[in-house]
Amino acid sequence: MGTLQLSRKYFIRIALAKKSALEDKLEEALEFLSQAGAHRKTDKVTTRFDALQKLIAEITEGVQSGSECDNKEKNLEREGIQWMWNAVHQGNISLSVEKRIYGGLLSDDMGLGKTIQVAAFISALVDMEEATHFLIFVPNSLIANWESELKKWAPNLEQFLFTGELQRKKREQNLREAKKSNSAVVIASYGLCNNNIDVFNSYGSKDWTWDYMILDEAHTIKNSSTKTAKTIVSINSTHRLLMTGTPVMNKLVDFYNLINVLSQGTMLKMSQHKFIKEYMKPIENGRKKNAPAFAVHRANTLSKVIRDKTDFWILRRTKKEVNQASTASSGSGSTFPTLPAKNDFVLWCKMTARQLVIYNGVRNALMAKSSPLVQCTLLNMICNCPRIMPNYLVGDTHNNDSDLKNFDCVPLEELLAESAKILIFSNSKKILTIIEKLLSGKNIKYDRIDGTIQPKERNNKVHRFQTDSTIKVCLLTTGVGAVGLTLTAATRVIVFDPYWNPSKDDQAVDRAYRIGQKNAVVVFRLITCETIEEKIYSKQLFKKSIICQNNGENDDPTRLFNDKDIYELFKSPVSKAENMFSGNKTKFHN
Repeated sequence: MGTLQLSRKYFIRIALAKKSALEDKLEEALEFLSQAGAHRKTDKVTTRFDALQKLIAEITEGVQSGSECDNKEKNLEREGIQWMWNAVHQGNISLSVEKRIYGGLLSDDMGLGKTIQVAAFISALVDMEEATHFLIFVPNSLIANWESELKKWAPNLEQFLFTGELQRKKREQNLREAKKSNSAVVIASYGLCNNNIDVFNSYGSKDWTWDYMILDEAHTIKNSSTKTAKTIVSINSTHRLLMTGTPVMNKLVDFYNLINVLSQGTMLKMSQHKFIKEYMKPIENGRKKNAPAFAVHRANTLSKVIRDKTDFWILRRTKKEVNQASTASSGSGSTFPTLPAKNDFVLWCKMTARQLVIYNGVRNALMAKSSPLVQCTLLNMICNCPRIMPNYLVGDTHNNDSDLKNFDCVPLEELLAESAKILIFSNSKKILTIIEKLLSGKNIKYDRIDGTIQPKERNNKVHRFQTDSTIKVCLLTTGVGAVGLTLTAATRVIVFDPYWNPSKDDQAVDRAYRIGQKNAVVVFRLITCETIEEKIYSKQLFKKSIICQNNGENDDPTRLFNDKDIYELFKSPVSKAENMFSGNKTKFHN
């Protein structure tokens, strides 16, 4: 056979292999590469064949992560990698090239291993020579975790940091070296993107475009009006992958903003103002208690319209779905990770007589001259403990730890007697300090993580809590401790005070309830009854119904909140403490 004919067959097979790969027919592409190699064995064919074979193995057999994963996690990660290839890398091949959107939102529940999936995907892309330069934005608290996972998954990929611990010259040098490298990943903190747009978008005198921009904890840029969000949108990138277990943190417009970032404004094709007017507000009205039937129907219809428009580019799997998939596949060869049970309880606490006097007095004094936000904040502080209030409002005579929210309703000693480890979350560092004194008085060994702890020390504290059986309790502020920590040694979680945003409290709980947890988890939420805290909790449930409907987890959630309820936020509790609940009532919370 002539050389010309061999060459022709070789190039035909190469072209067919490329076409099949673009159409997501990976096995077929592998066969064409094999045939091309039979005609002419070149380094190019061998490299592509080996890389494609590795990707197929990862997708069909699941990826591995050494001691961090077991075989049951294969299907979960395989699905994640397959989705990222189809949606983020190929942009939906069923669409014409000009209509494809090369982005995606990986929105798995907290604790289902999003970082591992993305790190494995990056490794596969580099091996296949499909992408070479990656820019990953993360909160400061997650930098060390990303470094660790990338070293594990892509050891041959050069890593560079763009973080506040480095001097400016060193950061900029790292960027230049990364762009100069054949393949590299830059891990950058959100806080440093604002004044560095030109550095990210240029290389020497030329423009620069990243193959992938990846945003971990992407809800950080949920507010499109912030300088950080505007800068992120302006960074040049071919593919955009967003990661967050909470795509709706507060309002549905958060979701709109994330979709706009990943699609570079090409998916929903409407202004934010139009989205709020035509989608968000009607959906919220339909979720209110006693909403008329037509409003409910309209809300359900609009929610489905949004899901239909965005579904292909979003992958969301909840822990409940993963457990159901694990049960369904238990009789077959395919397995999903199994999570233990989680029981969630609300403990209704009563005020002391002194707290009640302060609450009513401060409420009456503030109603006429303070903003609602100030009123909410101060009244919530009284529910927790008047001692954390400014003295000019409550006086020195009320500076007493005995007015701490009815913490005794949590059977702390009994839980510790069961060898359980406990996480205690509060929005207030002052509250944690008061609880510290209580634990010390009971000779309970504890550790504490809040915003004053540096990342290295924080990692040491996490390791100590996970491995030291003598440390029974970990105290954490909700804002800091709810992100980027794995604390599966704990099986009991106490949420001392509710946060307006339900996702914050859920993130806190998921420090313990995540892949790697082998035991049942019990959650205690402390709510002071007939006070602003009860209204905050009701508002949480309302927001959760919006989130569940938007995510497709429930097409028509229960409606629990209406417009009038907002005016009851400042309703005075009952006149006498003795008339409140005689004991602490416990309600099961779904």
